[in-house]
Amino acid sequence: MPLSPLLKTAEELARAKEKQREWQRVWRLNHPDYHRNWRRNNPDVRDPRRKLDSFLKRRYKISLDDYNILLSQQEGRCAICRRPPSDGARLCVDHCHASETKKVRALLCRLCNVGLGAFKDNPEFTNRATTYLLQHVGS
Repeated sequence: MPLSPLLKTAEELARAKEKQREWQRVWRLNHPDYHRNWRRNNPDVRDPRRKLDSFLKRRYKISLDDYNILLSQQEGRCAICRRPPSDGARLCVDHCHASETKKVRALLCRLCNVGLGAFKDNPEFTNRATTYLLQHVGS
C-alpha cells in the first residue's frame, strides 16, 4: 500500500526542518532589532504574573486574583498539612478530577497534592491509610 502524499520520510522531515532553520537564521540576520524592539514595546508579555494568570485561567478557570484570595483565606498555608510552601514555591491548585467542571477545592503543598493523587482522590483509601498509620504509631 503506498504512503499518503502527506506523510514524509524521516529524511524529508529533517531536510524541511533544516530549511526552516536556515530561513529563520537569514531572517534574523536581515532583521537584527526586530525581537529586541518587540520585547521593548511589549514588556508585560514576559511578566511572570501574566504567565501565571494565563496558566491558571487555562487550566483551572480561575484568575491570579482568585488564587491570591484562596491563598489569603488559607493564610498562605497548605489546606491539609497547614505548612507554608518551602523555598518560595507556590501552593498547588487542588481540583476535583472526577467532575467535568474540575472545580477548584483548595491550595495544597506539593507533598499533599502528590499524596492525594496517589490515593486517586478516593476517601476510602485515605481513611484506610489513616487507620493503618494509627495502628502503627511508634512501631
